[in-house]
Amino acid sequence: LQCAGPGGACVIAPTAALPPITGPVLIDGYSQPGSFPNTQAPGLGLGSAAVLQIELDGAAASGADGLVINAPSLSLVEIHGMSLYHWNNAIHVQGPGDSSQLIGGNFIGLRVDGSLPTPVQATGIAVFGGHAVIGGGMAHDMNVIGGNSDGIRIGSIAPGSGVLVQGNLIGTSPNGLAA
Repeated sequence: LQCAGPGGACVIAPTAALPPITGPVLIDGYSQPGSFPNTQAPGLGLGSAAVLQIELDGAAASGADGLVINAPSLSLVEIHGMSLYHWNNAIHVQGPGDSSQLIGGNFIGLRVDGSLPTPVQATGIAVFGGHAVIGGGMAHDMNVIGGNSDGIRIGSIAPGSGVLVQGNLIGTSPNGLAA
């Protein structure tokens, strides 16, 4: 973990794949001092005003997925306020059809300052199981998903599962004005 001083961004750069998430958990990057969620309503063309302070950089983990969610039945996994880049899949959702994942307020494929790291990662968010909500209808739910070959990939999911993608900026900078 390297931090840019008091109130600055912290970079977590693992050298190998992280263990999968196998139970209920809240990963809240907004708990870092100096960070706060977006307050601008999605869909109004205002972009995201979120300030993130935690980066999860997969460059040294060579081809690994970032956060792999494989939580058991009836588990809730929430990921908020994180910047994830340089992964094969920044967030890879697996697991049974009755587990739930809430992914909101993140920069997927971008650094905390909204800049584009090179090379780009393969997929921002890959969903292959469980119920997933990517973004949502509230300002703080908006993800900025850019710098990926595929922004969101939804594959085969179990019957009764569902994926909601709502209120995100996909393929843009955080201000929503640049590709």
